[in-house]
Amino acid sequence: MSALTEFLPEVLARFLAKHPDIKVEVEEQLSGDIARALVNGVTDIGVFADGTPVDGLTVRPFQTDELVLICGNGHALAARDSVRFEECLAHQFVGLSRGSSLLVLVTDQAQAAGLPLRLRVQVSSFGAMCRMVGAGLGIGVMPRAACAPLLQAYAIKALRLEEPWAERRLVAACSAERPMSSAAALLWDSMFDASTA
Repeated sequence: MSALTEFLPEVLARFLAKHPDIKVEVEEQLSGDIARALVNGVTDIGVFADGTPVDGLTVRPFQTDELVLICGNGHALAARDSVRFEECLAHQFVGLSRGSSLLVLVTDQAQAAGLPLRLRVQVSSFGAMCRMVGAGLGIGVMPRAACAPLLQAYAIKALRLEEPWAERRLVAACSAERPMSSAAALLWDSMFDASTA
């Protein structure tokens, strides 16, 4: 979801402007499901969070996104510009659907802090998370670029998370076993072409 909303639109726009006869089909899936689809030959290229099991895949760094804490403008944390994640665990959370790489990361960090993640609501998109947080149902963790256009509309604020893991790496992957189609190979190369970035 993070790659789809933050980085792929520009990459695909540049690529399709150069190759108007190529059709690209994009589907949003959880990180683990993307890796399995690549291994099983269902898809040619995937972008997902670093840390996903990648056996049988060729993996390259793709982008980095900054994770932030979002809260309603009237929330107790809203007066702050940054916050430690451990402090956030005293509050109820709005999280993404079970199995999402972001929910796994946030849950793992709560466990590492020795505190429970108090999930009040789970949603399937960043937009829905912003709406729920704006309605006062909890706080959430999401990429800064995904929430930035929604801050004013949903009366929410983004706070910097004072944690090293808040800088999250996204990777691009393809099968290490199967050759790509010529169209997929062109897209793969364009994803890492510095002259088009």
